[in-house]
Amino acid sequence: MTFADRLNEAMEVKGCSQVEIVEKAGVSREVLRRYLNEEYEPTYTGVCALAKALNVNPGWLMGFDGTVMELEYNDSVNHPVHYTQGKYEVIDIILDAVKDLPPKEAVCVNNILKYILRYHYKNGLQDIKKCKWYVDKLVEIMEE
Repeated sequence: MTFADRLNEAMEVKGCSQVEIVEKAGVSREVLRRYLNEEYEPTYTGVCALAKALNVNPGWLMGFDGTVMELEYNDSVNHPVHYTQGKYEVIDIILDAVKDLPPKEAVCVNNILKYILRYHYKNGLQDIKKCKWYVDKLVEIMEE
């Protein structure tokens, strides 16, 4: 499935019109039209804005595993302990690291950093294995 396919599917499942998405995501109608017509892919920031507007996971929207209904975007918890250890908040590190990356690489780097920076405070070995999965996926993407 392409980004446009997933965007269309999410809009259909969530019952959101193009007008609603434009308002919620803060993108222009022309930009949304170009995404839907596969004229170009959004930046990582654009993906996150669309995912939040549709209440879906940004990784799913970019073509990683899962379904719309399984991957709900969760904005109900701000600054959880496992992301605020140390001098910098994990989100700030991630945003700085991915700002200039192509979208698919940015999704991988985002998850690599997320899992490696929280593993000691949350899921241990499970987070290390998830990090490895995204490292392998990033290698695959870069070798294409």
